[in-house]
Parts: sequence; structure tokens; C-alpha cells
Amino acid sequence: MSEPSGDTGTALKINYKGITGKILLSYLLVVICSTAITTLSFHSILYDDLERRTREALSRQGFAIAFALSHEKSPAKSYSLTAKPYVFFSYHSIESQYVILDSEENVLYSSLPELFPAGKKLPELPASQYLKFVGRDGKADHPGADLLAVRVPIGAPEENLGSVITFAEVTALESLNRAILLLLLKSTLIALIIALPLALLLGRYLVKPLQSLQDYARSIARRRFDVRLDLKSDDELADLADTFNDMAYQLERYDTSMRRFFQSTSHEIKTPLMSIQGFAEGIRDGVFSGQQADHALETISRECQRLKGLLDEMINLTRQERAGESRYLEPCDIGQIAQEAVETMQGYAVEKKVQVTTDIPAELKVVGDPEKLRRLFGNLLNNAIRHASSRVSIQGRSAPDSRSAILISIQDDGKGFSEQDLEHAFDYLYKGADGSTGLGLSIARLIVDELNGAISLRNAEDGGGLVEIVFTY
Repeated sequence: MSEPSGDTGTALKINYKGITGKILLSYLLVVICSTAITTLSFHSILYDDLERRTREALSRQGFAIAFALSHEKSPAKSYSLTAKPYVFFSYHSIESQYVILDSEENVLYSSLPELFPAGKKLPELPASQYLKFVGRDGKADHPGADLLAVRVPIGAPEENLGSVITFAEVTALESLNRAILLLLLKSTLIALIIALPLALLLGRYLVKPLQSLQDYARSIARRRFDVRLDLKSDDELADLADTFNDMAYQLERYDTSMRRFFQSTSHEIKTPLMSIQGFAEGIRDGVFSGQQADHALETISRECQRLKGLLDEMINLTRQERAGESRYLEPCDIGQIAQEAVETMQGYAVEKKVQVTTDIPAELKVVGDPEKLRRLFGNLLNNAIRHASSRVSIQGRSAPDSRSAILISIQDDGKGFSEQDLEHAFDYLYKGADGSTGLGLSIARLIVDELNGAISLRNAEDGGGLVEIVFTY
């Protein structure tokens, strides 16, 4: 069958409690957190890099000025600059300042004459306190801002011609740093705007097969077990679809089995009821009298016992299939339980002139519910005695192909199983030749399955039917 159709909708309305909304919100949260972490980390790294590059640029400027001054015979009298140098970073620049000092720390020239007037000694100027660390760590205080500074000697150090101090305000670096971070945030915002539609498409791509699964589940709820779901993918959703298909197949089998079960049950109950009704009305109307009435009453009693047996088996079957039924598991002596079943069925065996023997070592134990194990052996033994000619044997031993398994075999010397028996023996209400209620083997299989065992039927090589059960421990 084809995939069930459903109206998935084409509106752009987003349910933020749904999978698509959660994907979008998660995506936004990841982007915001990633951007915040990247920005904080990049801010520190970028500022350190800008400071390093500024120092290098200031040093180059200082050496350039010192080189030009070293070629002047009297730098203090003949050198004068009016242009302010700049430190360039790609498309951005930072204005730098400088101070030229002689060998006695007198200011010869400054790009900031209001702070460093010519002819004054640098240590005597109020602004000198902001440059007192220049030459050691390269950083000094300035009113309202820090100064990033570098001192370079004029000429050779031994000539003692003076020095050049180049410096730039740290606020300029911070401004450049903010401009670069702002560009980064703008780029992130643009990428986010572009990626949001892609995330929305991804969410809808993931939701579409889930909507198909939802429609499929609704079809199953309407008992349309013949519908199969086919997702064109090779991911976990396809595996989930296969699981749904398998569930639908099992439900279809179970539904078919239950329909057949109820039909068969209705027939099994209707037949004795009609017999009881006929004989009861005959006795009431005086049709039967004397021995005929006694025979009618005997038939009514027999049919009532048959109905009671059928209803008891149905109750046992219902209990066995009930999910969550409490189980009392304990180590059980399988030989003792088998012997108790033989003693219970001894009267029936004597009536059928069948001898029952057991051969199960005492050390063989199975962890299970003792009552259910008695029911298991009772049903299998009842079935074996019914079809045996003169003998039924029960044997137990460790499984030859496993050290952690027990093999129990129940064999009769009757005609054995027909091909139809081998195929349908465990079906509900299936009755072969000389069958009773048709539920005994069905209940036996449920008990064995509950104990994680395996049960099978076959014809023995020396004749008769053979039932084999494997328990693991």
C-alpha cells in the first residue's frame, strides 16, 4: 500500500513548541552563545594584537625621526616638524604624537606643545608624570587616557645626542577595536539572517516524515493495518518507519487471529448450547422419558462439562496474555513438577490405558512460576495421553548444544502429527484429530515464551508425536 496522505500545511506559521520551532530556537541560542564567546575571546586577542602592532609602528616612527635627526649637525636648532605621524592598520589609522629630547632631557620639539613646551625640562613638566614609565614597560598615564609610548635614542647610544619619544592614546586603540568588533557582529547578523531560512527548511524537512508517521499512526488507530509507510530515506526515521510497519503487521496478524478466535469460540460455545437446549426442551415437553430422559440428562451434563472446560481454558489463555500480570519466579525442580503433573493426570491415563514414564534428573531446575509450569506440563501431558496408543515418556537433560539450557521432551507412541497439525497446532482453537478445546498448545506456547524458552513439534523417528521445550538458565 502507499503512504497515507495527510495535510501537512503550507503556511509559514511556526509553532515554537514544535520541532521546527525548537530547531530555530536552538539554532539562535547556539549562534548567540557562540558569538558572545567568540566576541569576548576575540576582543582580548585583538586588543593585544593591536597594542603589539602599535608598539612596532611607534618604534619604526621613532627610529625614522631619530635617523633624520642624527644626520643634523645641531638637531636642537635646525630640526622642526609640523606634520603629525599616523599608525596605519589596513584601512584604519591612529594618530600618534612625539617628543624630541636632548641629552639633558630638555624638550626640543613636541607635537603637543601645550603639554610639552620647547625649552622645558621634561622632568619639570606636569605632563612628565604621565611618561615616567616610558622606557621600562612602554606605558604611561595621561589625563583622561593612557599613553602607549616608545623611547628611541638619537644616533648611537654612546653619542648621547638625545632621544625621541613616540606615543599614542590607548583610547584610539579601543575605538579601533570596537569598530572591528562591530564589523564582526554585523557579519554575524548577516550570516544569521541568511541561515535562518535554511534552518526553517531543515526543520520542515525533518518534520515532514514525522507528520507522515503521525498520519500512519492514525490509520492504525482506525484499524487500517493493511497500510504501509515508505519513507524515502536511510536514516533513523526510516528505521522508525520500518518498526511501525512491523507493528502494523503484527497487529494485523493479531487482529485476524482474534477475529478467527471469536468466530471459532462462538461456534464452540454454540454447539453444546444447542445440544443442551434441545435435550432440555425435550425433557420439559415430555418427548424424552425413562432411559431416554436419563440419556438426555447425561448428555446435558457432559456438554456442560465441555463448556466449563472450554471457559476454563479461555480464562487461562486470557490470564496468560494479560500484560503486566504479576509473576512469582523461583528456582523450580522441573522433575518434581513433571511428576506432579503425571500424578494429576493418572486417572485419565488409566482410563485411556496409557502408561506414563518420567526420566528427569533432580539437578535440572528452571527459574519460573511453579503454577504456570504445572499448567504447562498438564496441558502437554493431556494432549500426549489423548493421542497415545499405550505409552507416553517425559525426558529431561541438558541441551547438547548449550551448557546453559535444558531440553524437555514429551513423546507419545500414537500416529504423530499431520502436516496441518505441524503448521497450525499453536493457533487458537485449532483442533486436530481427537482434539479437545483447541487451546492447550496455545497456552503452552505462551507460558514457554514468557520464560524466554522455545517449544516445537515434530514426529519422532521411531513413531509418534514429539514435543520439545528448551529452557535457558
